[in-house]
Amino acid sequence: MNKKKRKKLPSEETKVLFKNRYCCCICGYNSKGKDVIIHHIDGNPNNTAEENLAVLCLEHASQADAGLKEGKLGAGRKLTPELVRKFKKYWEEKVAEEFKIERKLLPIKKRRQLEILYEFEFTKIKNEILATSEKNRKFIK
Repeated sequence: MNKKKRKKLPSEETKVLFKNRYCCCICGYNSKGKDVIIHHIDGNPNNTAEENLAVLCLEHASQADAGLKEGKLGAGRKLTPELVRKFKKYWEEKVAEEFKIERKLLPIKKRRQLEILYEFEFTKIKNEILATSEKNRKFIK
């Protein structure tokens, strides 16, 4: 049986996918669950420079392809290369900001310690309430 080896993604494409969180740079989070592709903004598949690659869902890739052609193409919307570049820049800046915020989150071990402390304090307060007299318990209910 002659198996074809899967083509490995070039490092530039992998970087772009990661920088965009595998989401379309135009519709962003709405693209979760959609298929995405690497689009060559200038239309040249040989130009694999990172600034020429954009992550797009199939719908926006079709519009971007239409934007590379001159004249009217059906009734569909066109996305010009300049517009795709603007969306890409904006989206990658937004994702970079999110990465910075995530780094500030507590490490898992520290979070678990705080959860245990919270659970302990909550149980302590609950037991103090339950230990009050019968008259107070009726009032609390």
